[in-house]
Parts: sequence; C-alpha cells; structure tokens
Amino acid sequence: MRNQLLFLLLATACGVPDKSDGDTAADTDTDTDADTDTDTDTDTDTIDDGSLHPPIIEGSEGDFYADGTVQAIQLVISEVGMQALRDDPGTWVEAEFIWEGRRYGPVGVRIKGENSLRGIDEKPSLKVKFSEYQEDGRFMGLRALTLNNMVSDPSMLRERMAYKVFREHGSPAPRCNHATVTLNDIPYGLYANVENTDEELLQEWFADWEGPMWEIHDADFRPGLDAGFENEEGEDDRTQIAALTLALQGADSTVRMFDYVHQDAWYAYFTTMAWIGNLDGYPFSEPGDDAHLYLDPTDGLFHFIPHGLDETFLDDAGVEFVMHGILATACMGEPVCKADWRTRLAATNEASAALNLGAYLHDVAAEIDAYGDADLKKEYSDADVDAARAFVLAYIEGRPAYIAEQLTWDSLR
Repeated sequence: MRNQLLFLLLATACGVPDKSDGDTAADTDTDTDADTDTDTDTDTDTIDDGSLHPPIIEGSEGDFYADGTVQAIQLVISEVGMQALRDDPGTWVEAEFIWEGRRYGPVGVRIKGENSLRGIDEKPSLKVKFSEYQEDGRFMGLRALTLNNMVSDPSMLRERMAYKVFREHGSPAPRCNHATVTLNDIPYGLYANVENTDEELLQEWFADWEGPMWEIHDADFRPGLDAGFENEEGEDDRTQIAALTLALQGADSTVRMFDYVHQDAWYAYFTTMAWIGNLDGYPFSEPGDDAHLYLDPTDGLFHFIPHGLDETFLDDAGVEFVMHGILATACMGEPVCKADWRTRLAATNEASAALNLGAYLHDVAAEIDAYGDADLKKEYSDADVDAARAFVLAYIEGRPAYIAEQLTWDSLR
C-alpha cells in the first residue's frame, strides 16, 4: 500500500492523498470524530485570486487542531529570506502563508529547536508568527503556529498522544495534530502541528491569563539555576521564584512548597509526566526543561505546562528513581508528601488506562500513515516508523500494570 501511494502523494505540492484510492489510511475523510471535516485540499476550498491578504484569518483554533485532520500549510520565502535563515536560523524573515488556496502576509517565519535543529534546506522545525509584521495579525485567533519536524520521534505520533493525555486529565497543555508543509513549492513532509504556548493558550486554561510565564530551560528552584527561567509572557518579576527557591532550602520544604505551587495542579502535571515517561522534562531532568511555569494572578501560585513531548513513552526503572528536580526530590524525602504522590499517581494511572490510548494510536497512525510514507525529508525509514509505533503501543498497553506494580514496592528511593 505504501509504495502504491507514494507517487500519488508526491504529485501534490502539499502531500494530500488521492481520495479515489479507497485505502482508509490514505483517506483524509477518515474521521475519528464523526463530524470532523478532514478535507485539506488547498486548491478547491478557496480560489487563489493572486492577491496578498492581511494575515488575519477567521475561524476556530479548535477546528484547526481537531483530530481527523491533517492540515496543509504552504509557505513562500524569498531567496533573500532563505539565505538569512541559512546564516542565522533564529532570525525572523518575511513569508507568505497560503491557507486553503488564499495567500496571507507578510508573516514571520524562523527556525526553532536545539537537538532537533535542522537547516532550512533540510527539514527544520518552524515557528510561523502572524503578528510579527502586523500587530493584530492572527490565524484563527492564534498569534503563532509551531511546526515540529519530529526528527527525534520515528513513531511520528508521540507528541500528539502525550498532549492528549495531559488535556484529558484536565492539566493545561497545547492542542496538537499533524500538518504537511510545503516551502517554495517543495514538499517538506509531515510535521507535528502543536499549539503555541503563549497568551492564547493561557486564555483557554486560566481565568486571569495576564500573569508572567517562563520557559523552563535548564532551570530549577536551586541557587544559581534561576537564569534558566526565560520570560515569555507578562512581567519578568522573579520575586516568587526566589521565594520558592529559598523555601526549598530549609526545613519543612515540602510544606512550604505549596505556599507557592498549586498543589492539585502540580500533582496532575507531575503524575502525568511520570505516566507518559517524559524523562527528558522537569522534574525528571537535571536541570529541568520541557515545561513552562505560569504564575496565576488569581491564586498567586505556580502552575506547570508541558512542551517538547517528542521523547515520551520511554521505559524507566521506576519513576521515583529517575527524579532529579528539587520539587520532586523534596517530596520523595518527606513521608506525607510521598504518600500523597503515590495516591495521586494511582488515580492518574487508573484514569490513563481508561483513555483507550491503543485505539487512539491506531486511529492517528491510519490518519497520517500515507503522509509519513511520502515524507522524503524524514530521517528514518518506514521500518523504523513501524518499530517505534509498536514500541509506543507496547508501552501504553503495559504502563498501567507497571505503574501498579511500582506502587507496591516498599521503597523506590
């Protein structure tokens, strides 16, 4: 099936499968939600009149990130802009954004990533910013889009599944589906289409979304590690970061911790990170990353928001053995907090088992399979994709029993 579809997929600039093929894995009308419109043809919905329209596109961001939809995104960047990105991947350059056959611009485009960083002529992760050159520029209410290249995830679905688990548990997290990207008429392949962690995401989850937010980038609440909290929204007032850092150095640190951190929200985030095996993110990594820290003005407490979930659903030798962030290690060192953590982990384990993630994995795989096959810029083989998906499936099917087993162990630390 994959070889039969390859030439059909390459025949379209955006990598949209031929709907006459009859194969459900390649059919963009495959619908995990019965009412979801999955038509992503860019040349039928709107006729391109050749005009460049202001970057203000109406619509619902919920529809843009809906399951059952592989979005088709086209970008046009001048040769001057392409060279600027070759010279400095992090610089913003002007681009045209083509959506459903209509041109919008100028929008800003830059390359993103660290370990996943790739050049503009390879398969780079991209930020598309509608407000870069026009302050009120928006796409379905969003100021920016994040398009991740998935070079660290041969399954091509870890991010989408991990964010779903967080959101199903009511823990703040981006929406995510998939998109194909075409740049200057060259197919760049399949991307994880992840909601940007910014003001718009905060508005979805918090009644007061105007507080400060920091990306946790090699940071922790330890002396000397506060520089890694990189301010992204609101005022960069680090008074509460300093206060929590100081509180964690003294006696009764876990009791005082919840004077600064929302207790229920922390446990929801912490136990979900453990369940999905995100050992690369806070509080499992040292120093921490793959998270944002939001100070909610309503309750005056810190809340955690995950990002960068491409290295998830990975085995561990016991989740309590692989904790390094001070919020986690302080909790494990205090009997009451540790008992509470285990109770909360048991509840998260039960709730995660009820999500039927195995069926969801099969649905997503069927939805994106043909697009992934046609992705000539991906850095792994189709066999690697199949093996990675089998690993993720085995993980999610075995995780409930493994977590339940760990909760019977007398001591993990």
